Amino acid sequence: MIVLILILVHNNIISSFFNPGVFFGLVWSIQILISNIFLENNHNSGSLYILIVVFFSLISGFIGEKLPMFVNNKKKIDYSFNERLSTVCLYVSILLGVLYEIFLLRSKGMSILSIFEVGGLLDLNVQNAAIRYGDVAIKSSLVTKVLLPFTYLAPSIGGIHFVLSNKKSNKYLSLLSFLPTFLSLTIENTKSGFISAIILFVSGIIIANLLKNKYFEINLKKIFMLVIITIFLFYLLIFSMVLRSGEISTRMFDFAQKKIIVYALGHISAFNIWFSDFSMVPPNGIGKYTFLGIYNTLGLTVRDQGVFNEFVYINGTTTNVYSFFRSLIMDFSVVGAFLFILLFTILATIAYKSLINKVNIYFSIFILFNYYFFTMFNFTSIWTYSSYILMLILILVYSKMIIREIKNVKEK
Repeated sequence: MIVLILILVHNNIISSFFNPGVFFGLVWSIQILISNIFLENNHNSGSLYILIVVFFSLISGFIGEKLPMFVNNKKKIDYSFNERLSTVCLYVSILLGVLYEIFLLRSKGMSILSIFEVGGLLDLNVQNAAIRYGDVAIKSSLVTKVLLPFTYLAPSIGGIHFVLSNKKSNKYLSLLSFLPTFLSLTIENTKSGFISAIILFVSGIIIANLLKNKYFEINLKKIFMLVIITIFLFYLLIFSMVLRSGEISTRMFDFAQKKIIVYALGHISAFNIWFSDFSMVPPNGIGKYTFLGIYNTLGLTVRDQGVFNEFVYINGTTTNVYSFFRSLIMDFSVVGAFLFILLFTILATIAYKSLINKVNIYFSIFILFNYYFFTMFNFTSIWTYSSYILMLILILVYSKMIIREIKNVKEK
């Protein structure tokens, strides 16, 4: 509660909720608060550790914002946005993302036409669940591996395009960027992909607003809309879980509701349980848990389903998701994880101030996409998946294509 109070009075010391330190503190403080309301949290030492990190992240955000090198610019620097090229990039990424779903279904011997029938949709979900959690693994083809990052690139571009586009029609067409991951949610029941798309879309909106020097203001209308959207997404995820079971009934809806609550917040309870039993031994990961996507691509290790194999019981169900804090601690130790987040927050705050002042625009966009995505996708490290890493590289390419720096613009 002390952390939340500090965030609420942030206007006295920090300019915006978008400040990386404030944003990190807000996301994690609210999660811990809600988790303690809806879930069993008998071991709270992990939450206490997170709140300590949150407190110092606020300080890091303050330090990064007050660094003098990026506060004021003697020469005004502006930018131009190529809306036509951005529109092309948006549509191409959506198309490639949809093609990923089509090729994936074909590789499993399934038909895309099945999604237009209730019975066929149920069968697809049941078959995909059996494949994903069964003993028989289907190896991804080179085509699907190449296309997968575009399912996440589409909403990343969509968020930026939604803010920077001058045409209202283009703004609303940005919502089509959710199509690939929505198909994945309804056909394959991959909730994490759809959640990632939402987070990336929001990250794009935040970054584009920073580029325009437009700050977010809280009012009752925005709070109401956020509540409505959250409720809608909550029940959409419940429906997707019911589809996986192959049975549409009240009993399954009640069961799915409990599972979704654990899915959304269980990583905090799981981390509490793991951290309370964690012995302060030297870390042995050397980055392989935090940057598992890179290690897996290089053939140095194999990524298991959910990263960790140990399951814990929470609210009558199980989870093996422990938040990115476990990965960081196993790689760099308790102190090392603490320092990793603080240094990352300072770097992100420098990028935040740079973007506002139109300095190093491309570097700033890349760093901030990593940071906001890392903060909000808190179930595990975003660098666990090679598709996310490739998508972040593609965002850097996209920003260089559609944003042009205009240097030495004279003040009017």
